[in-house]
Amino acid sequence: MPLAWHGHEMIYGFAAAALGGFLLTAVANWTATPFLSGPPLMALAGVWVLGRIAMLLSGLLSPWLIALADILYLPGLMMAVARPLLRVDQPNRNRLFLVLLGVLVAGNLLVHGELAGFAPTAQAGIRLGLYGLLTAMAIIGGRIIPSFTINGLRMIRVPFQPTFRPWVERIAVPAVILTGLADAFLPDTPAVAVLGIGAGAIHLLRLSGWGGWKTGPVPLLWVLHFGYGWLGLGLMLRGLAALTPLVPGSAALHALAVGAAGMLILGVMTRAALGHSGRSLVPARTVVIAYGLILVAAVFRVFGPIVWPDWSGPAILISGAAWTLGFAAFVAVYAPILWKPRIDGQPG
Repeated sequence: MPLAWHGHEMIYGFAAAALGGFLLTAVANWTATPFLSGPPLMALAGVWVLGRIAMLLSGLLSPWLIALADILYLPGLMMAVARPLLRVDQPNRNRLFLVLLGVLVAGNLLVHGELAGFAPTAQAGIRLGLYGLLTAMAIIGGRIIPSFTINGLRMIRVPFQPTFRPWVERIAVPAVILTGLADAFLPDTPAVAVLGIGAGAIHLLRLSGWGGWKTGPVPLLWVLHFGYGWLGLGLMLRGLAALTPLVPGSAALHALAVGAAGMLILGVMTRAALGHSGRSLVPARTVVIAYGLILVAAVFRVFGPIVWPDWSGPAILISGAAWTLGFAAFVAVYAPILWKPRIDGQPG
């Protein structure tokens, strides 16, 4: 099941690790508690690595052994963030991340249920996990992109105040959740079409108030705006894919996975790594090129099969090469940074 393996590893391997890194940092800041560090952090990272090794050897190991190794990481992450989030003084909006982690655990179990031969539930589990991550991105993006934009534009002396529409803010996250549930359990039905197109339009309208057109001189900003734009566009394409074969379902899903998840994860990682290592928030030129490469990867993976169906194979290869080069560039620049202590001597 190569496609199931690919989808699982991108969501429950790559993206789940990125979500874990964000939550372990953010929850400590939200709750004024110490960062997870030392042996507990090493143990959590170790079980993530164990899961990746097990999945890589899936053709050689028992499905039960693979499942046991792979399912440890997400519950471990839940335990790491649950105690501070369940404190009395924590708002429910932060506790929602525990629910989303539970959704990811359930989705991962559905994938392994098919690998173990129980039922054809892998695709439902992959889509449930994807939309769980997209819900987290909608929540996080709504919090950080407007505030980062205000601060980033202030640094270049461009005044800006974002526009918030209360009705959009109320329904933006529920719209992603409803679309995800429909796509996981009622795929390619009118419900997916209506919810997907509606949710996509809502998120593009939400993004329109955040001043993305002003962020060109600040790469740490425009990468986030592009990523959030892919979230809205991908949801709309997912809805259209349920209506017409002219939009392949896989292209729509990759708009969400490569475009939205890829760009938002890379943008947040590069910004957080600079800030938490005591450096100025100015990415290296190589990192800006990496942003462009992930954008190229998304464009070719999504629109190649739509615009040039006969050339979809080369388009997918170009997308894969651009994705690989983009994240390789990230590793090349940030590995030396992240292996060293903060340059200002502070913890972080």
